[in-house]
Amino acid sequence: LWQILLCHAPLLAHNPQRAIGEPYLSRDHAMRGILERHHNIIYLSGHTHFSPNALTPSVEFDNSTKNVYANCGSIVPTQLKGNELLPSDWTDGIVTELALSEREISIRAASISRKINFSRGYYRWHIAD
Repeated sequence: LWQILLCHAPLLAHNPQRAIGEPYLSRDHAMRGILERHHNIIYLSGHTHFSPNALTPSVEFDNSTKNVYANCGSIVPTQLKGNELLPSDWTDGIVTELALSEREISIRAASISRKINFSRGYYRWHIAD
């Protein structure tokens, strides 16, 4: 059984793009403690976005709890900073697809306008016993 939690902000400890500084949530530490005591949770936050410009991933899988922390943003237009690595499709909005089965999780990000998949927006895990 999987549980999905939606929250605007990512947790500081489970945001590979931002591991230091002040957390977005005032109760970040308490929320992290609750999540780490449970298993098979998918924590979707939308404060940050999948980005082809970020070398670090936007999704983390915790092997000990089998929890997934995905900072997947939203479908609204996004402004990128720095040199773009992909055409403007990325900034025109993305859709995030979450596929679950008993033994596998996949997350896929695609352009809304052209429906193309983004290589840095695709994650897949096979869950062993």
